[in-house]
Amino acid sequence: MAIAPQHWLSLARVALGAIIWRSLSIGERSSWVFPLVLIACLLDFADGRVARAYGSDGPIGRTIDNGCDFVFLALCFHAFARMELWSDPTTSVAVKLWRGGNGLPLLALALSFGSYAWRAAVCAARGLPLTPSPVGRAAGVLNYALALVGGVAVSPHWHRQRTLLEVSMAFVVAANLAAFLQNGILLARQLRRRAS
Repeated sequence: MAIAPQHWLSLARVALGAIIWRSLSIGERSSWVFPLVLIACLLDFADGRVARAYGSDGPIGRTIDNGCDFVFLALCFHAFARMELWSDPTTSVAVKLWRGGNGLPLLALALSFGSYAWRAAVCAARGLPLTPSPVGRAAGVLNYALALVGGVAVSPHWHRQRTLLEVSMAFVVAANLAAFLQNGILLARQLRRRAS
């Protein structure tokens, strides 16, 4: 079975995430992260267009696309957390409350994507349509925006504004948590309608 062209674009994002994770694993700033995140954003935009052009934009393609989005963003957010990018460990409120505060974007991302995957699986198993999640869509865009902000912040030429980074991180974490809640509400409504 041949891999559809849009899936190659999705898989390329996973490769870019691995490159970013590896390049930041030594804890040094890198000028290459922002361009790689920007390329991943463009590939995410392009894969949907390619799928529609080839007439292959079905549930499997959406699952692969969402999975690759998650892996790419998780690798980026993990690398940024290890660099303590979002919050200063000595002064940050988030980190004072929880030492792993820099990992909040990764945790919220996992909740958001996990709730979407759960809702998609339940809907597929019960023969229900997968209704769109406007908050989830917005959170997805904001996740990529946060990755772009992280890409700029790890550049050796940028002087970190810790407050701006922490506020950006908190905003995107809140959006992911809202998407998590909306996925639960949408699933509960669909199951209630099916039961009645």
